[in-house]
Amino acid sequence: MVTIKEHNFITQVHEMTVEQFSKATAIFNDETKLNVEKYLDVIESLGAPPEIVDELTNDELFQIIKSFSEKTTVFDNDHTLPRTITRNGWVYEAFPEGEEFKIKARDLALIEKAVNNKEDFYQTLLSILFKDPNLVNETYNKSHLEYKKSLLSKLPAEPYLGYLTEVSKILTEKISNAFKTAQETA
Repeated sequence: MVTIKEHNFITQVHEMTVEQFSKATAIFNDETKLNVEKYLDVIESLGAPPEIVDELTNDELFQIIKSFSEKTTVFDNDHTLPRTITRNGWVYEAFPEGEEFKIKARDLALIEKAVNNKEDFYQTLLSILFKDPNLVNETYNKSHLEYKKSLLSKLPAEPYLGYLTEVSKILTEKISNAFKTAQETA
């Protein structure tokens, strides 16, 4: 976080909610925008009032940009994936106790589809992966997923980033290898 003109600008993942991280990531990945425009849009999406953003000098903007690039969070391959999330008294599980995290085929299909909706991908990912273990039929119901997405949007973003890493590995490595093997044997 950096303070300019008595406003605290959020610049680090550990300061963001799931929803804020989703929006910031979507803006940074938008190839139709130029770099400065991306930062201005991200700053506003993270809660800075437009009137403050409009009054930033280039030096202040670059101070904020520098703060975005400072790594305060350490990501490594030994990250722990939180198994459960509790919201409004309900417990949602990403995987059963005593087991390792594995993505179900139906989940993978929904996640692959959600990749195209970049604005709220992180929220959607978590709503797909974390399930109420007491439900069966509603798990993949669109309205149930939307409800969970709204529940999970206000969570801190950082603890669940390992799921992005795991899903990215599966989507890039395993799927591409599976298709490559299938093509070679055909």
